[in-house]
Amino acid sequence: MSMFIRYMRADVIKLRRQSLPWIHLAIPFIGIVLFLSYYAFTPYSDASKIDGYLQAVAIALPAIIGIVCAIAAEQEYNAGGFQHLLTSPVKVFPFLSKLSLLLVFGLASILTAAVGFGVGNVFILQNEMQDISFYILAGLILFGSSIFLYVFHFIVSLRWGRGASMGLGIAGSLVSALLLTGLGDANWVYVPFAWPSRLITLWSRFAGEAASSVRAHSMLGMGIACLAAGTLLMIAISVAWVWRWEGKHALE
Repeated sequence: MSMFIRYMRADVIKLRRQSLPWIHLAIPFIGIVLFLSYYAFTPYSDASKIDGYLQAVAIALPAIIGIVCAIAAEQEYNAGGFQHLLTSPVKVFPFLSKLSLLLVFGLASILTAAVGFGVGNVFILQNEMQDISFYILAGLILFGSSIFLYVFHFIVSLRWGRGASMGLGIAGSLVSALLLTGLGDANWVYVPFAWPSRLITLWSRFAGEAASSVRAHSMLGMGIACLAAGTLLMIAISVAWVWRWEGKHALE
């Protein structure tokens, strides 16, 4: 554990001159300002505004995560050709250290996006349909359903480079939007890119008038089960992979 803490401290020190923290801070604020400005002049219902914003955040997550993980991997490469990862006596520690920082930044960014919008929605737009606790829980759901994507994209970034991670992230956002339609009703639980958008949509409905839907309840439970199993499996695969990784094909 002490070795892992040392790696965490080293990664935090390296972040002082990197753009990663600022990216996680800027993106949610830009989204909040744009949506609040738009919603101030639209006739949509309060429920539609909340659902629309949360769905937009969920759809954007695969692309944003793909970009952020690509930047993190490239910065690690520029800092010494992955030397920090490849020369460690226990490879999994520096890998998990970097991944943990990405997850911490991701959690902070997603909570900022959800709670910041909630504060603006309640106190600026005077939409009191939901209190702040609703937005906190929404942020936690969005983050929890995105952990798989962080692990997946970080491996892709290390193994195949920036272009592959960004390309898959953009494609993932398109798939997420597509599976929000009727095309995804029966199979979204098996597609990790669709987990954030579908789970936040089902949960937000449970917080409102649609809570009595038996089918929605069943799909929500199945989605959570697939999410938990898929995330644990992805973490196990990543740990097994990093032990064998030689860094030969990264960022080619």
